[in-house]
Amino acid sequence: MPESLKQQIDRLEELYESELDPQGRAFVPLADAHRRLGDLDKALAVVQQGLGVLVADIDDRQTVSIESLAPDGDG
Repeated sequence: MPESLKQQIDRLEELYESELDPQGRAFVPLADAHRRLGDLDKALAVVQQGLGVLVADIDDRQTVSIESLAPDGDG
């Protein structure tokens, strides 16, 4: 296993799990690094987790937007 790719994965995992990536977008290069390493199962798991976080975040924002449009007492 190329050490530089392993180091890149370690760095991206730290970034993805930190407050430095508040939108959780580091999953994209992290999944790609796992793919390049040949670990397709891990790459798929990272993508599924990352997309799940993004969808949950979108749902939360939509809920806030919808509630902000409701008259007082209705939201």
